[in-house]
Amino acid sequence: MTSSVVRNGALVHAGPFRICILLFLAVVALLLTWFNGISNALHQSMMDFNTLYAGTRLFMEGGNPYFAAPLHDVLGPIVPNRMGVQITLPGVFGVLTPIGLIEHHTASMIWLAMNIVSILLSIAVLLKLTKLRWDSYYGAMLIVACLLLGPARMGIRQGQLDNMVLLLVLLSVLWVWSVKRRVASVVMLGLAMTLKPTSAGLFSIYLFCRGRKVLAIASLVLSGLIILVCVALLTLRVPEWWVVWAEVVASEENNFNKINALNPSLKLLTHLEAGFFAAFKSTTWASLAGYAICLPILARTLFSKPVGQDDSRETFLRELSIIAMVGLLVVYHRFYSAVFLVFPVAWAVYVISRDRASLTSWLMLSVPLLTIVNGQAAFGAVVDRHLVPFLTGETWFEQVLLQFHFVWLQLLVLLVLFAEHVRKTRFTLHVFDR
Repeated sequence: MTSSVVRNGALVHAGPFRICILLFLAVVALLLTWFNGISNALHQSMMDFNTLYAGTRLFMEGGNPYFAAPLHDVLGPIVPNRMGVQITLPGVFGVLTPIGLIEHHTASMIWLAMNIVSILLSIAVLLKLTKLRWDSYYGAMLIVACLLLGPARMGIRQGQLDNMVLLLVLLSVLWVWSVKRRVASVVMLGLAMTLKPTSAGLFSIYLFCRGRKVLAIASLVLSGLIILVCVALLTLRVPEWWVVWAEVVASEENNFNKINALNPSLKLLTHLEAGFFAAFKSTTWASLAGYAICLPILARTLFSKPVGQDDSRETFLRELSIIAMVGLLVVYHRFYSAVFLVFPVAWAVYVISRDRASLTSWLMLSVPLLTIVNGQAAFGAVVDRHLVPFLTGETWFEQVLLQFHFVWLQLLVLLVLFAEHVRKTRFTLHVFDR
């Protein structure tokens, strides 16, 4: 059977061995999605969603969404001891107002459905971006790989925003690629940046450098307007909100969100600063090291032009993948934000499907299998419960490499993508002339 038959034909033409492997992985992915995602969400009430919902209700009712006590009052006895305080900007509460209009239990079920549908629609968009049919072998490979990614399940379990933000970004870049629905593309990217600027903001910069200046600026303006309107409304109702917000940000950083001497082993942080702090024991050097690696890679990616005969679709997917990885690595993120790993996974499947299979593409395709569970949390559980006697969590190898292996995995993905990019492009300062 020729490779072209496998590439272009139906899944049934791939052969029984390949089909069995895909079916096995698909069953594993679906079981994990149910037991480690949906079931947990139903039984643990999605505590991050509860905070978002309570904050939105307070924002709508003229209260302060950054003050902890009223958040608990909104939900009453539902989950009073398992809520934090969101440090997001007020624009998020404005975007989520439609959800805040609904009774809590119904809203939580709708939110769960939105998370699941967002994952499915994101996969559908990736199939369009890679030009693969869902019933082809490589299309099925892409579907299964995306379903195996652990961060998506954590987003479901926690009731987080990231699965939906990913879909908004994917829809925007799809419509940019297909040169249609420009207004909708602006709206999607603007909403994504309002909800998660640290995840979506770099995509606007990338599109600006690739000649979509009006789209990029319009999406930034839209996001800025949403945030400014919500800030104005909140300030009129609760003038001191920003003082409380600043205190919450400082408290959250010191206790949960920033790795430092007081919090040397936070298990959910996935940006480079967390890994480098474990190595250097210095917040300053850890931050500088992360920027020193990521910013030159970002600059070389933005200021580049393909050499020779390039596959424009592969170039687009590769550049989107680098932007996604830089975004994940350069600033604060948690495991559920790593849903953006679907970009390098889609790039890898596309490369393989075009008969250009290489070590780099297969290496990238192994990423989903390495993220089936949150490895940092799993390592912490192994150490805390003394499941493996020789793992104490005290050696440099354990504290730096094992505990933060997901950080280094993401860095490896970025470096592999960047090596491919450098090989296929040349540096140019004329990117704005496109």
